[in-house]
Amino acid sequence: MAPAFGLGLIKLWSVLWTSIMILVHDCKTDFRRIDRVLYASPEKDPTDNATSTAVQTFDLTESRQRHRGSSTQITRGSNSQPVEKARDHSLLVWQDYPATSLLRRIDWVLDLYTNFRGMSWNWRIAGPPPIPDWVESRLEGHSDSGPPRKGFVAGRDGTRMYSNLHDLLVARAKTFVLGYFVMDILKNFMMHDIYFLHGDRTLPPPSFLPSPIRESYFLVQSYRLLLSMAMMYTALHTVFDLSPLFFAGLLGPTLIGVRGEPWIYPDTYGAFSTILDKGLAGWWGGWWHQTFRFAFEATAKRILQELGFDISSLSGKALQLIIAFSLSGCLHACASVTQLGQTHPITGAFSFFLLQSLGILLQILLSHQLKKIGVVERTPKILRRATNLIFTSAWLYLTAPLICDDFAAGGIWLFEPIPISPLRGLGLGIEGTGWWCWKGFPWIHWYRGQHWWQTGFIM
Repeated sequence: MAPAFGLGLIKLWSVLWTSIMILVHDCKTDFRRIDRVLYASPEKDPTDNATSTAVQTFDLTESRQRHRGSSTQITRGSNSQPVEKARDHSLLVWQDYPATSLLRRIDWVLDLYTNFRGMSWNWRIAGPPPIPDWVESRLEGHSDSGPPRKGFVAGRDGTRMYSNLHDLLVARAKTFVLGYFVMDILKNFMMHDIYFLHGDRTLPPPSFLPSPIRESYFLVQSYRLLLSMAMMYTALHTVFDLSPLFFAGLLGPTLIGVRGEPWIYPDTYGAFSTILDKGLAGWWGGWWHQTFRFAFEATAKRILQELGFDISSLSGKALQLIIAFSLSGCLHACASVTQLGQTHPITGAFSFFLLQSLGILLQILLSHQLKKIGVVERTPKILRRATNLIFTSAWLYLTAPLICDDFAAGGIWLFEPIPISPLRGLGLGIEGTGWWCWKGFPWIHWYRGQHWWQTGFIM
């Protein structure tokens, strides 16, 4: 089930993410975050108190250029300088690892440990828009600047960063509500197909499908793959929507400072056009969520540097790609191990992600050869986009069963994503289902065993 899947994923992710902080980087010296410093009156200089070590000015032009040139760049600061006081009695500053207060250290570390995309840090993944201009202006000491009243800025992967809290919350609320009802529809389709209980592609398709589809192996497999992908996308998208709704909407900047600002929460998924323009590389490098990207890329670069490879060379970039997808494969393979059903972590999840790196390299190689003979330049853009979409779809059709079968066999689709199902309440679900889906709620209970190590919460 989904909790069992998450257990394995979280275990390895915790090890990997902690290694990034300790082995790949030195978080105390390499990482800095944007923070808001409050002070009582305009006459009081905030650099007089313990936060003075946090007041830094950075070469923000260099930061923006580095961000555009690489997917995971760390911007380092210059010498500490006082920053002009803001009219609202607050400053935006770059904060190093706090040297004095234990509570500030805990807050700093927790923020770093839970911020996977680095939106308010001196490292951030490529794709989403860079730090807003008004934030850069505030960091440089110009207190008159402020966020635009409306609108958003799109990143190079199509992700949108909203300028104000209202637009962010409206957008996230819409996608959350839409995702809720879409998951209800998808879950009902899955419940009518026994494949999603066992992961066996030889099982017969649901009877409600038209005969031409049920009699075609290609169409049945396409139906099941599309349904699996749609549920993964919708479930993750809906869960990720909860973060801005809670932290920016419910808590807000008043309670949690910069962590409640709307520009901290760009879209999770990019624009579909990145697939049309870049093919399989666009699918994984722009359209799909980039939550784990920094950890994968930073680890790959460090490994190659330790082995003496030139990470800027073609061979170095190819090895980085293979290592990054291998790490993703290991992450999902560990999640496969802890699932309840009969899964195949190595030949399933791990192999799927490793094959994605090989598919990207294959498409890049083919594209390079076609460019050399002048085919790409003479081909209309619409045909190039169609070719990218066809290649991506074909590669995923051939490789996605490895992970989709493993998900289904492990029981991940047994999870109930929503508490109340309108469709099942109307009698459109399988026999024995109704409006209320979370039977046995709450799932967490206190269990007392014979010994202390056998006592605790169970799910």
